[in-house]
Amino acid sequence: MKKLSFIFCLLLIVSSFVSCKKGSEDPAFSFRTRKNRVVGAWSIKSGRYTYEAKDLSGTLVVSDGYKYSEKTYEYVPINAPAGVVYTGGHAYNLTFRKNGTFVLRETFDGFVTTYMGRWDFNQGVGDAKAKEQINLHYDSVENYTGTKTYKGNQTNATFSIIELRNKKMKISLEDYRANPDGSSDKYSEFYELEQ
Repeated sequence: MKKLSFIFCLLLIVSSFVSCKKGSEDPAFSFRTRKNRVVGAWSIKSGRYTYEAKDLSGTLVVSDGYKYSEKTYEYVPINAPAGVVYTGGHAYNLTFRKNGTFVLRETFDGFVTTYMGRWDFNQGVGDAKAKEQINLHYDSVENYTGTKTYKGNQTNATFSIIELRNKKMKISLEDYRANPDGSSDKYSEFYELEQ
């Protein structure tokens, strides 16, 4: 009986530390909670951003995008001829604090934009599992033109967590807007981050 009680207690303790797989590339289990894996300072390893706009007939009229590495970017301008690519310096640093605040600093060729606010996990809406997405609620955005502040509890960005491991995270964001005139816009972002 003592052995059975010991095994039960051991299983109870282990299950309280084990976090289940949420993202498609998450580890099968982890001894660190999802929040403890998110909290910390993250830097970009690679990433991409794309934008597409379609007119009333569904014809693609605008397409551009960025590819990111640890310290550089490549930019393909809107409707650029084949082979036209601009490059420059880039940094992407995102810090999630345990108290639920975050700071995101993105730098393009020396120009810094700083986003500050609060973060939380989603609660499992629709097909999304709880803690499968991270919501960013901006309090302020600061760049060379000044500071813009936000009021209320609006969600400004929701990233899906593809992979969350100790010191490695992959997140993505996709936003599609159908406009009243029948045209549409689509934004897509992907970041591989590491601590």
